[in-house]
Amino acid sequence: MKNFTSGQFTWKDGHGIAHLSSLTGGDYESIERFTVLFLDTGRTHTYELDNRKIVAGVECCVFTDNLWDGTRVTIIHA
Repeated sequence: MKNFTSGQFTWKDGHGIAHLSSLTGGDYESIERFTVLFLDTGRTHTYELDNRKIVAGVECCVFTDNLWDGTRVTIIHA
C-alpha cells in the first residue's frame, strides 16, 4: 500500500488534490488504496477508490477515507 503525507496534496475544505506523477515520481501506477499521514495532527487516514471519472477531458480518481468524515482526495492522471 502506498503511503503519502498531507503536504503532497493541495487541500481546500477537506478535499485534497494531487497529480499522480508527483506522487509516484512520474511512474503510472494504478492506485486503489493508500494512506495519508496528516502532518498537523499526526493522524493517518486510509483512502479507498470511490470512483473513476473524466473531468474536462482529464482522467482522475476520487477516494474517500475510512472514517467517513467528509474528506476526500482526487488524484489526476495527467
